[in-house]
Amino acid sequence: MLGTFLGGYLADRWGKRDKRWYVRIALWGLMLSLPLSYYTLLASEPLYVVLAYTPAHILNTLYLGPCIAICHTLVAPNMRASASAVLLFVINMIGLGLGPLVVGALSDAYIPLFGEENLRYAMLTALTMGTSGVFFFWMAHRTLLGDISRTEAALTGMTAKS
Repeated sequence: MLGTFLGGYLADRWGKRDKRWYVRIALWGLMLSLPLSYYTLLASEPLYVVLAYTPAHILNTLYLGPCIAICHTLVAPNMRASASAVLLFVINMIGLGLGPLVVGALSDAYIPLFGEENLRYAMLTALTMGTSGVFFFWMAHRTLLGDISRTEAALTGMTAKS
């Protein structure tokens, strides 16, 4: 909850000057969370794991508020509810649906390699796969202003025809 709220707050505040902050917040949140996330999976001292996990999780959830806001910016007002539903469906089906399934399959496959540490390395593999989000947020950052301009032009054209 804190990461989602904070991400939305920062994006709204900094996005007034430059809309790319909506993607930058998500990008930087993910990048800053990665070292802490890796630490939580590799460390053995419970207190330090919890101390690293808390900011890692907050940083890792900064993306949600700004992503929903950008989703709303890139569609017509009458499509916002549907666009949000599709976005949240995809996030939940991939992250909450496929994520545990992939980690479980990897964990089973890793038993011969890592023995009792199989789950740790399965989660590390999933985390490493998730770092692809950095690339996609970076790509979105590069094209966002043009995407917003095209959406505004299309919406203006639709309004003029009405």
